[in-house]
Amino acid sequence: MKAIDGKLKIDTTYKIISADYQPDDLTICDNCGLPISHICQIKDVDGHIFTVGADCAEGLISKGNTDSLDWWKEKQKLKELNQTVRYIAKLKKAKKENRLKIDDGMLLIYDLPLDNPKSVWSIRLWQSSKVGQLFINSIK
Repeated sequence: MKAIDGKLKIDTTYKIISADYQPDDLTICDNCGLPISHICQIKDVDGHIFTVGADCAEGLISKGNTDSLDWWKEKQKLKELNQTVRYIAKLKKAKKENRLKIDDGMLLIYDLPLDNPKSVWSIRLWQSSKVGQLFINSIK
C-alpha cells in the first residue's frame, strides 16, 4: 500500500528526522516526485532515509495512528516548519505594506504603516534567527 499516488509505502512506520524550509533550494520529493521547499527527512523502520515534502510527510506519519504520543511528537516537528513559513509570509506582507522596520538586529512588524505616528510594533523577530535569515536572504 502506497501513500496517495506516491512511491513510499504507507503501511510502514516513519519518523521525521528533520524538517526545514528552503525556498531558494528546491529538491524533489521521494514520494510524489514534485519540487518541494518544505523539506522533511524521514526514516522508515528499516533505517532507510527519504526526502519528502511536508504534505507527504504528514500523510506518511499519520496513517491511522493519530491518537498516539509518537504521532503527536512527529506533528510538532511539522508545526515548527509551518510556523517558519508563516512568519516569513508575515514579514513579506509587512514589507509590502510598509509595516516592517529593520532596527538594531530586530525585524519589527507594525500594526499600521510606518509613516503613521500611531503605529506600534506587534511582532518582533531577531534578524539572526532562522526566520530572520531566510527573510533577509529572500529580499536581497
